[in-house]
Amino acid sequence: MDILLVLENYLVHGWLFALIHLGLAVLVIQKSRSIDGELQGLKSWIPGDAGKTECTGVLAQFVEESEHWGRHGILVPSTDFTDRLDSRVSGLIDGISSLVNLFLVVGVAGTFVGLFDFAQAMATQLNIGGDPTGLIGASLSSGLAKALPVSIVGIFFTISGHIFVSILEARLKSAVTGATQRAMKYRRQSSTSLAEAIREA
Repeated sequence: MDILLVLENYLVHGWLFALIHLGLAVLVIQKSRSIDGELQGLKSWIPGDAGKTECTGVLAQFVEESEHWGRHGILVPSTDFTDRLDSRVSGLIDGISSLVNLFLVVGVAGTFVGLFDFAQAMATQLNIGGDPTGLIGASLSSGLAKALPVSIVGIFFTISGHIFVSILEARLKSAVTGATQRAMKYRRQSSTSLAEAIREA
């Protein structure tokens, strides 16, 4: 496969779909920057810090409640907070994954447009009463030459995008796990037993 020829046809004949792919790429970059902001916030967060991102905000609230209720011998359950963290992570990853999947959808749309051009050329030839036999091969190859590069580039962007998202997801989940462990350690340190709380009262 001549990659340069594919790219040339993609940019020349599929320029509209190339612009759509470019727009999707910009949106993916914006989403990835948002995820990177959460990632950096989680890495730098320590118990006692105010949360600057949504994830660290949840952890800061957990630490605050643990500190408050821990003095009274009450252990704050972490289930609600971890569920909220999981929901935030899933929302971020699902959002960027949906954008990545659109690369393939746009590529398939480009293929259908090429086939439509071929069908239209055949219909025009039949309407003028000409013999379409000689034009079938030429029109079909011309239509596919315009359409298939869009699909090929769309598949490439989709595969590359999913690899990128998988790496991003692994890093984000690792950062969430590390920050959660720090919060849980702080809860243990700030909690007193119920007997001690009664004695102090």
